[in-house]
Amino acid sequence: MTLPLTRLPRGDASHNASPPGFPRLPWWRGRAESWRQRGRRCQERIREGSARATTPAGAAVLLAVSALFACAVAGYVNSPSPARWFTLTCEPIAGLPPVHTVVMDDYAGGYQATSYLAALGHRKIAFVSGPAELGSVQERYRGYLDALAKAGIDASGQVCLDGQFTEQFGMSALPHLIAPADPPTAAFVASDYIALGVLSAAETHGIRVPEDLSVVGFDDIRFSQYVRPRLTTVRSPFDRLAQVGVELLFERLADRDAPARTEVLPVELVVRESAGPPPAGR
Repeated sequence: MTLPLTRLPRGDASHNASPPGFPRLPWWRGRAESWRQRGRRCQERIREGSARATTPAGAAVLLAVSALFACAVAGYVNSPSPARWFTLTCEPIAGLPPVHTVVMDDYAGGYQATSYLAALGHRKIAFVSGPAELGSVQERYRGYLDALAKAGIDASGQVCLDGQFTEQFGMSALPHLIAPADPPTAAFVASDYIALGVLSAAETHGIRVPEDLSVVGFDDIRFSQYVRPRLTTVRSPFDRLAQVGVELLFERLADRDAPARTEVLPVELVVRESAGPPPAGR
């Protein structure tokens, strides 16, 4: 699936720091940091879920949170080592042999977030996401499109941006959201880290949230409930992802010839304060 997103140029200063006064980071450093953040968060959950488990020698729980690990994964699978029992969580990786996989329902999350904004009366709803090549981003975008169609909203002409899973990208994206002559009144931001950057830049630019721009994030990270306004977002089941991942690993170890299967875990829209009706006349 090809997403018609506007990728902010990696070598362009606007990609790193459009709002004045914010620090600039190379695009690759920001992306690497975003993977480290996601990896640390999910690895903590895996350790918590498996702390009391004794894993047989040679077994591995592989946490795949992004395409960044695809080469390492493929190399491991194609290695002569007999230990090839994997449980993939968070982000499926193409090109692997059939393996047990645990993912969240990214499509449902995109659909719920966009439907909520449409129900509030918004017709100009932007989509801001992480790297468009990720399956999770594509599923959230598919949910976004289907929700627009269900609400009778034309998807053409909507502002769509993709970049890094970082606050820095969110700050860089905000000027692109307010630049059009008829700017969006709402944004489904498919990552809380990006959404936090959008909120920060909005304050700098004098954009009121949600009075001027409604924002809905994705993941429900810890900081989402402490920012002002508190972030309306889609809650990702990180704890359950870790638990099911460990369960599937032991299931695989008990029967190595069992067919691989995929578990899709539900997500939940958490309504807080960052989304409201569009401005009068919009």
